[in-house]
Amino acid sequence: MEDVARAAGISKGAVYLYFDSKAALFKALVESRVSPLRENFERLAVAGASDPMGTLKSLALIAARGFSNPDVVAVMRLAIGLSDRFPEITNYYREHVVERMHSIVEVSSQPPSIEAQIRVVDKPAMTRVIIGPLLFEALSVHSLKVDRGFEDPQKLIDATLISFSGGRVPRANLVRRTKA
Repeated sequence: MEDVARAAGISKGAVYLYFDSKAALFKALVESRVSPLRENFERLAVAGASDPMGTLKSLALIAARGFSNPDVVAVMRLAIGLSDRFPEITNYYREHVVERMHSIVEVSSQPPSIEAQIRVVDKPAMTRVIIGPLLFEALSVHSLKVDRGFEDPQKLIDATLISFSGGRVPRANLVRRTKA
């Protein structure tokens, strides 16, 4: 809390006027930085129920854009970094961000119509396979300082989704890229 107070240019007591604990401060950070991404996920999943494959692609693109935001990744890194000393903080992040976003992707892969487009063997595993490469890319860029990253996240998304269909996704089903 001392670091937060110093960075904000206020006293530690002033920080405690707004947040009674480190967990409360972290929850506010999640709500301000990560909740908008999660809410976009939720809206898209509801709106795209008639096109599950398009919805999965769009969800992956929203995740990629979110993971390209240093503030979003910083909150995730903080949750991971505090997991041993403050498990309640990590639990909050897991319940309010990770599990909710995973369930949205799983629900988006539920409609029978998606079975005609991709082969879904295990929905929880599929969710991790979709999000995993994007998460790895985010950690590589923001934590390991790899030079490249998210120049064209659609390539990573297309490659991931093609793997579910044995490489047999018709070109028309791939999201078209426009040149800037």
